[in-house]
Amino acid sequence: MAACAVFVALASLRALHQPYPYFDDVAYLDLGNRIRALGGPLRLWGELVAGRFTESNRHPLYLALLSAFAHPDPVFHREAQALSVGLGLVALISCWWVTRRHFGRGAAAVLALFLAANGTFLGTASRETCEPLLVAVWAQAVGAILDGADKASPRSRLAWWRAGFWAGLAFLTKGTGLFLPAVVGIALVLDVGLRVVVDRRAWAFAAAYAITGAPLWWRNLKVFGSPIYNVNSRYVWIDRLSDFAEVFAPHAQDRLPHGALEYLAQVSPSALLSRLGMGLAETTFHFADGMALASPRPGAPLHVFWVVVGFGSGLVALRWLWRCERGLARTFHLVHVGWTYPFLVLFNANGGSARYFLPLVATTLAPALAASLAGAAQRAGSLARASWALRAGAAWAVAVVAAVALDPGPTRPPAGFLDVEDWLVRHLRPGDVYAVDARTHLQPRWLAPWARQVIVSASWREKPVPMQELVEYLQQEEVRFVVLDGGAIADCASPDDPGGRRYLFYDQLPLEADGSLPLGQLPGGMRLAYVDARRPRRWIVLETEWGASSKAVP
Repeated sequence: MAACAVFVALASLRALHQPYPYFDDVAYLDLGNRIRALGGPLRLWGELVAGRFTESNRHPLYLALLSAFAHPDPVFHREAQALSVGLGLVALISCWWVTRRHFGRGAAAVLALFLAANGTFLGTASRETCEPLLVAVWAQAVGAILDGADKASPRSRLAWWRAGFWAGLAFLTKGTGLFLPAVVGIALVLDVGLRVVVDRRAWAFAAAYAITGAPLWWRNLKVFGSPIYNVNSRYVWIDRLSDFAEVFAPHAQDRLPHGALEYLAQVSPSALLSRLGMGLAETTFHFADGMALASPRPGAPLHVFWVVVGFGSGLVALRWLWRCERGLARTFHLVHVGWTYPFLVLFNANGGSARYFLPLVATTLAPALAASLAGAAQRAGSLARASWALRAGAAWAVAVVAAVALDPGPTRPPAGFLDVEDWLVRHLRPGDVYAVDARTHLQPRWLAPWARQVIVSASWREKPVPMQELVEYLQQEEVRFVVLDGGAIADCASPDDPGGRRYLFYDQLPLEADGSLPLGQLPGGMRLAYVDARRPRRWIVLETEWGASSKAVP
């Protein structure tokens, strides 16, 4: 109960301090609205089978939950955050329950406290993301697999059917749900060898998994030609981009490799080694960050300290797993780690994140760490005599207190953000198309689902896209409004560096001396439709003469 209360308090505090959605948050809200317009959650499954719902990045289960109450209104953001906090609580209880059954009560209590103050878990539970739901069903899948691994357990009956069902729900939640059948398959091969082809456990898991995920399998096969298709899979086979937003540059998809063979045919050995080396370093950091306790400010000394502690905690968990009794359960856990980590090293060219480790952390590493600490207390005879357990408890208390006492407060939207957002929503008509830069937080498509948003990068390979090419692309997309955010910056650039700005036409419209966007020398075929009244002038909206429903704005 204490862990649940701490989690809800910390996650709610983080949610309240995020007053507006951006990037992935916006995509989830927008898709929730679009599914609602189709007829809601039940209609979604029919649209999948018919091949009419073609979203190929975000999987449908979490979207279906959002669509149950979706509406194009600012309050939808807060309602979706409340759902995330609720799903986070469900995930915490799910992990606690599985850990209690398979690692013991003491380990379950430690696990619950760890997740309640884990920075990555709190971060995902305070925003519009599918990770809390993913962790909840992933934990049940792992629990069922461990039930099945213990043939003497009364819970082993139908365990592999249950495991396949929960793993199928994980696939319906996120593309990484494909990890579970891969891990189960490898673990069973290591356990029984080639006899796995006639192993009833493997067939039961596979059947339940396939049946549960059937609507998405069928849609992917029908529309994209592969049952496991995901749009992000192509970004595994590209060179690292200094700024991943450049995948939205005009014609970028034509310039990137298409699949493993094309990538390997053109990549140099030095570029491949550089990519793998950087991927290893960044993935190791994200692994440590995924094991870290909450910190008020990313990059601050306290955050760095928790990341270092998180890395050490991960090693303790791995050591505990390695020293476990040999058997299918141990094999599964080690393969779970051995599959996830290398894949994320390879996937890092697409951008890494600590949240990608969350299913592994919450269902394998954190329970192992908790069991290690609980075992230390048991061997010492009491909690008071277990120095490591006491230190861990003190660290947890410090993290919770610091998360509240040192909280930086709400993240305010940039000056003028709400004004230009409101202007766009009021002036966009059904069928209109508007363009925004790939780096701006201003993406109001969740408030204007009747219009189409085009995300564009004005740079490619760190150089400006030629103006004529950019204009032709906007014309091809029948864009009516073009939004310029003078604060949009390249990845890792300093907000104080004018050279790091990447708003649309940044090379043709350089900032004025005070940092304002200029009003003269506009690209051909465009006129000013909205001008930020503040100085420095951060926002401008241009109207094109070729937009599909182009009419002068009064």
